Amino acid sequence: SAETVPFLGIATEEIEDGVFVGNTITIAIDSVVGPGFMSIYQDTFPGPAFKVASSNGLPDSFTFATGVHDHFNYGFTAPGIYEVTLRATGTLVSGGVVTGTGTYTFAVGIPEAKTHILLGTAALGWAVASIYRRRAMA
Repeated sequence: SAETVPFLGIATEEIEDGVFVGNTITIAIDSVVGPGFMSIYQDTFPGPAFKVASSNGLPDSFTFATGVHDHFNYGFTAPGIYEVTLRATGTLVSGGVVTGTGTYTFAVGIPEAKTHILLGTAALGWAVASIYRRRAMA
């Protein structure tokens, strides 16, 4: 049901216009270790709009605008523990590429799932913020 599907935000609000080429970064799933497949999608009419799915082969990625905040559903095809490696990459207008990666644990269908999801959310925010901090220090 909808209440049990993680609905996590990705935020690039702190990144100013003109920092990254096209004012975008790329969010990718690099690996999924678990009992099934994983996808990131948004609910739309008439059906879900999938951004990435490990069933398509990895890495799988989508472009995300800077200066915004949006939420996505994270779907899993089977209960169990998943180790998901996500990567955020941006090409600087001034030249060069910056990347932040992290591996996050999702406990699907397990009572402790809320704790794991919160830790994963905080870590993805760290990866995106890390890209911005590296740019600011360059």
